[in-house]
Amino acid sequence: DRPAAGMALPDASLHPDDPTYKGKTWDAVEKALNDRDQFLASASGYGAELTEARGPTALEPCKPKLSKFPWEERVEPFAKPASCKFENWRHTCLKFTLGKQTATLQFNAAASNNAFDPDMLDALQDAIMDLRGRQEVRVVVLRSEGKLFSNGFNPQYLMSESSKTTEQITAVQLQFAKILYFLQNLPQLTVALIQGTAMGAAVGLVCACDMVYAVRGAYFAMSETKIGAVPSTSIPYITRRITYFKDAYQLILVGASLSAETAREYGLVTAGV
Repeated sequence: DRPAAGMALPDASLHPDDPTYKGKTWDAVEKALNDRDQFLASASGYGAELTEARGPTALEPCKPKLSKFPWEERVEPFAKPASCKFENWRHTCLKFTLGKQTATLQFNAAASNNAFDPDMLDALQDAIMDLRGRQEVRVVVLRSEGKLFSNGFNPQYLMSESSKTTEQITAVQLQFAKILYFLQNLPQLTVALIQGTAMGAAVGLVCACDMVYAVRGAYFAMSETKIGAVPSTSIPYITRRITYFKDAYQLILVGASLSAETAREYGLVTAGV
């Protein structure tokens, strides 16, 4: 029998036991289907006005600002123990200072454009591990000195990976991934102050912060794209912060250099100063 006039055929891709639709009213099913279509259109770069519901609401006051990734449900601690704390801080590439209810982490390697290398990663790891237990600290400020905020991983270090084993490369990238994760999950409010250009892995570190303020002359770029590398560790945090996928494509795939104003429009920067 043919369906009656005006009655639409059911979507062949729908499963009757799908919890998204099972037991729901037709209006709820229509809304779920429309949301799915808008999401697919946005993922294809058509600019559908669809954003992720973020942050606490009147109905859900304890809802986190950003939802978790599936692999974040259980994250193992850092592979190696901390080498120091604030009281016996020994890292020279990263300044760690405590103020009244605040902590400041300042990149202090301007001569190398505040590049990330094993020493910088160890310093960030030690600072984050120390801050996790400091209940008196309410705000953590991430800043830098020099012309650039950071150019991400040191190009010389990236070139040296050709002589390293897969296990050695994996260990470094896994350490950086945990730095991003535990920075984003610090109990304190994290604020990044960008005084210059942030490139590569530094963009991922910035995206892991709660708030980002940048001067008008700052730029954001993924330097890995220009050398044929994939910033796989930073991508989850970049795509979570940028509102639309098509904008993330410009930064990650095209390798566009974003001004502070454009980065604000994309959702990467909270405000320009």
